[in-house]
Amino acid sequence: MLKRLWLITLLYHLGPVLAQDQDPVTQTIEKVDRASANPSTPVRKPGGRPLETPQKTLVDPRRWVFIAVVGFLVLGGGRKWLAGRRARDMADKLAALKATPDEIRASHKHGRIVVPELFRVMADGPSPDHRLAATQALVRLWKADELIPEEEKAILTRSLRVDWQIRRKYPRLLTGSLLIRASYGPPKLADDGLDLWLMQHLRWSHRVTGTRRAADDAWQEPTPAPVPQSLLQVIADDFPDDGPHRLLLHLKVKTLGLTDNWELDMPAQSTSFEWDDHLQPSALVTLPDSARASQWALALGFIIAPSADNQEPFLLPLTDQFALRNPPIPTLQLPYPSDLAHRVVLEFQGISALWLAGEWLEHAHSQPPLGLFPKPWPDHAIALEPQSTFPHAGHYRMRLILQPTPERGWSDPLIRSVWPDPILSEWVGVDLVRR
Repeated sequence: MLKRLWLITLLYHLGPVLAQDQDPVTQTIEKVDRASANPSTPVRKPGGRPLETPQKTLVDPRRWVFIAVVGFLVLGGGRKWLAGRRARDMADKLAALKATPDEIRASHKHGRIVVPELFRVMADGPSPDHRLAATQALVRLWKADELIPEEEKAILTRSLRVDWQIRRKYPRLLTGSLLIRASYGPPKLADDGLDLWLMQHLRWSHRVTGTRRAADDAWQEPTPAPVPQSLLQVIADDFPDDGPHRLLLHLKVKTLGLTDNWELDMPAQSTSFEWDDHLQPSALVTLPDSARASQWALALGFIIAPSADNQEPFLLPLTDQFALRNPPIPTLQLPYPSDLAHRVVLEFQGISALWLAGEWLEHAHSQPPLGLFPKPWPDHAIALEPQSTFPHAGHYRMRLILQPTPERGWSDPLIRSVWPDPILSEWVGVDLVRR
């Protein structure tokens, strides 16, 4: 708009300047008119034709200034009216729930006029794709700083998703701790840029009541991850009665690095579970057979991660003196015949000791990228009996032993049939270094 006003002003001042550039005959007429006592009397030159008074034509720059002003007003006003008409039509289409998901995703280009209707589609959309598209459009408006804080809070409140990884009933005879997960946050928007923007500018914290552990009652901030989650440990002996026992997840979220920074207490999310005296911990164990055992032998393997000279090596401590340098990464390759609830044990050729390197919980119906399940190494391995030490650093041969722990399978509600026998990998070369 400022550019248009500047151009109009320039043309307005340019008109009189151009008007001064007249031919000599016109200048002579103007001088005679000023000198004559009767300006209305035509002036004649000796032997010349009568001179006519000059008439204004379309060549007059002042008329072009007027035409330009009218043109700018018509074009600017017309474009604005047309954009407003299109925005109003899109708002009406959203209100009638007749817009397609692609139209809903692109509706953020119309600005704030579609915000109320997008909230309606988010709540009452005819399909999950429509509701997700409305959330995407609202987040894009939020990213463009088009929303007020109350609308930004409403996006998170209405789109909050909590995924409890919990079973409704557990065996009363379970020993040790039972792991329960609660993943929370806005839904994945199928747009890496928007998901990354939300992860960078939102800080979550949580606390859980009902686990009978003091650490869960205090506010905690999850480790940075694409999906924040709460990890809970429940022990059967802490619950004398069968239940149901209720768990309450309390959430807080605050913004960071935006125009309006605010903090919001989210609605509490609840779930429940029970203990069953008749349910046995071994209920998850499946029956072994030779055909499926051969499938397991083919499924378990290693990936040798490439290492660069300028990259810091990964070390897996085994003892106070020795550690594995860049050990190959264990993997499971689809298909494998049953679920996995095993602990990962390291065995070295010529060494009598074994080392525990975490546990592996995986269900057979997962669909990982490229059909591979990599198992990240823990921060350190724990030596098991009998105790032994390495005679020196150097090259050794190592293999994995996956030992079944069916009780740990109850921590994943998707695990239904645990393979009951140990699973052995092939021997692989490793590099043992001194720490």
